[in-house]
Amino acid sequence: MQKTLQYLIFCLLLCCNISIYGQYPAPPQPAEYAVDYANLLTADEEQQLEVFLKAAYSRNREKIQLVVVTVPNLAGQNIKEYANGLARSWGIGDAERNDGFLFLIAKEERQARLEVGYGLEEKYPDLLCQEILDLTILPALKDGDYFKGVWEGSQSILVKGGFKLPANGYPNKGWNRSLTIMAILFFSVIFIVIILGVYQALKRPSPAPKVPQKVYQAPLKQGIQRKRKHKHPQKKPKKQQTIKPKASSYPKLEQKKQRPSYSDYADYSDYSDSSFGGGDFGGGGADGFW
Repeated sequence: MQKTLQYLIFCLLLCCNISIYGQYPAPPQPAEYAVDYANLLTADEEQQLEVFLKAAYSRNREKIQLVVVTVPNLAGQNIKEYANGLARSWGIGDAERNDGFLFLIAKEERQARLEVGYGLEEKYPDLLCQEILDLTILPALKDGDYFKGVWEGSQSILVKGGFKLPANGYPNKGWNRSLTIMAILFFSVIFIVIILGVYQALKRPSPAPKVPQKVYQAPLKQGIQRKRKHKHPQKKPKKQQTIKPKASSYPKLEQKKQRPSYSDYADYSDYSDSSFGGGDFGGGGADGFW
């Protein structure tokens, strides 16, 4: 009887575990740092964020693995349970250091949460996470600027935790590379031409002075007729044409990454083969509505 009861309890726990983990999308293979299931970002924006977060992970010697995930909905759970379950099922962060950090956005519920791994809870107390949300992330999401919310929010998370921002990987909102190179070459050629012109003018020998000749003046009749000097109007200098930078993105993608439909993840229950490091989470962090 006792063995039968233990077996039933084990089956019940197993079923509960499957039902819970079945509500989360499978982790990307290989691991990705920007996963936009809710389609809140363009292909360029998602790729820019991916480059930035990977660069931040390398720059900080793999001491924080910040992952941004957007989902269409929370599958009936509250955002705290969902974020914790997703972060643990994916195993974000290192298994020994537990340095994972999940930045989650739920589209339908209009909620965002920062889920902190065990090893980062001292750097990111709940009050600090709430401050980052209230001052940086939620106002941008409320305005409908999702990329600004995840981009500036990710930067704020790194800076507030004492981590370094990557030296590159920032999105190029102004000049793109080809336009910058063309502009540099254009102005370089103009500068060289001016220098050569000045050099040739200085190198050219000055003409020999002319011997003054005796000037014979005709007898004056009623006065000296003077030639009127006509002043020529000065030509206005032509305005230099400036090359207006065109908005572009780096790197540029025409299409977003193809992922299975969010509803297809109901069959997943075990992500032990995840490409992440197996980090654990204890529920620390903060969340809010926009």
